[in-house]
Amino acid sequence: MQLSLDELAATPERAIYLTPAERQTVLLKCASIQSALAAVVMPDDSGDRLLGVEEAAVILGWEVETLRHRKKSVPFRVDTGARKLLFSYQGIQRFIKR
Repeated sequence: MQLSLDELAATPERAIYLTPAERQTVLLKCASIQSALAAVVMPDDSGDRLLGVEEAAVILGWEVETLRHRKKSVPFRVDTGARKLLFSYQGIQRFIKR
């Protein structure tokens, strides 16, 4: 049985009809979404906020592709375990002031 995430959210009791492979797929999708949302919605204690690659590139005055290329070498990249690139706003500000 193929159910969308929207259908499962509206009627979670239908999850019992998913095959084991479908349950695993849904769990992985939900975990990825939850990680990404938590990283953006819940700032850390310092009041920092996480930025996507487009917003971070604008603040830096860089092209998006330049930031993507340098993602492993910049000190303000935040690893959330999700596949989305996220950057610390305060880290970018410190980097600019150097």
